Amino acid sequence: MEDDLDLLAPSEQNVTTNQKIRDPYISAKHITDKNQSKLTKIIKSRSESGMDIKCNSQELKELMLENISDNSSVSKRAINDRAEAKFGGSIDVICSKGHFSYVYSSNLYCEAMKGNVTCIAFRQSL
Repeated sequence: MEDDLDLLAPSEQNVTTNQKIRDPYISAKHITDKNQSKLTKIIKSRSESGMDIKCNSQELKELMLENISDNSSVSKRAINDRAEAKFGGSIDVICSKGHFSYVYSSNLYCEAMKGNVTCIAFRQSL
């Protein structure tokens, strides 16, 4: 059975990240400013409509919460098997202890957390 050692925080893995490549022509401020108004409009629109920006399917959320355990590897496999059986198509699932950042495009998606395990599941775009 897989373990979650690859999910430990970098400080616990004894990994050094001193080298960073920077593009002198693109700054983080430029990227944030460029996309900020669009993102603000999307979030405002979704919150006004009562739409959860992290989950667009209550059925998927319930399925995920029923299948998240203390082990992120077991959780992702259980969610994947059951979600593909229920919704059809290919459902990607990522689970980790704690929070993480992600970007994807999908018409079916959800993030759920139980205990200290957070999972996201989403249908692959065609």
